[in-house]
Amino acid sequence: MKHIMFTLGLRNQYKSDMGALQVQMYQLARLIQNIVPDIHELFDKLDVSPMLYAAPWFLTIFASHFPIGFVARLLDMMFLQGLSVLFKVSALLLKTHQAQILKCNSFESVVSFLKTTLPSSGHIGMEKVLDQVLALDVEKLLQTYQIEYMVLKEEMTEHNNESEPTASLRNQFENENKELQKQNMELSDQLQVALNTVSKLEASVTSYQSTIRKLESHVSTLQDERDALHHSVNILRKRLEALETTATSPPKEVELISFSQPDSTNIKK
Repeated sequence: MKHIMFTLGLRNQYKSDMGALQVQMYQLARLIQNIVPDIHELFDKLDVSPMLYAAPWFLTIFASHFPIGFVARLLDMMFLQGLSVLFKVSALLLKTHQAQILKCNSFESVVSFLKTTLPSSGHIGMEKVLDQVLALDVEKLLQTYQIEYMVLKEEMTEHNNESEPTASLRNQFENENKELQKQNMELSDQLQVALNTVSKLEASVTSYQSTIRKLESHVSTLQDERDALHHSVNILRKRLEALETTATSPPKEVELISFSQPDSTNIKK
């Protein structure tokens, strides 16, 4: 958790000004324009901004809508490649389901697909996306898009200093900011719950592995006992066969001792 939050810088997107998250949403929009231009054109036409569907993905590391197994694998990849994994997975999810997304013809149908249908697309679809993540290199593009955002923000700041924004526009920004902060708090809670679940699952796996090792040891002991019993049975069987052979063999001839009978004539005499 410390590595993700501080070393990778994920904690910046949870700050009150939402500055880091806004940069990420701009980077994602530009990345989608580069990788899947048809989807970007559709989203632009229907006014579907990344903040509507991708903000929960980034704030909860996809745990708010996607299966825990998918989130666990994504976390492993983040340890290897950093936050760019979030951008790559987002873009690849849209690219994988491009044909279905382009069939949507309204704002509501697009948002419904992204929030409901897409996360439940199945294990095979998720694995297909994750298998493409490591091969996709977007680091330089993300750096370029970040610089673009900073330049645009600076230009907007200068323009705002020259002309005072209207009260309605200011109120709109404030309301959007409050809504994002509220959403940020809710999604942070969901992220914590998801991380706790992952931790419990890892502990369960460790416990199961220990039980398996004990059972394997017990099985090995039983196999040794079985072999010893087989050996004893073989010895007893041989002894029994020897006894049966002895019992069925003919007895030895007994020498008869003949005694000489006295002569009857001598007795008479």
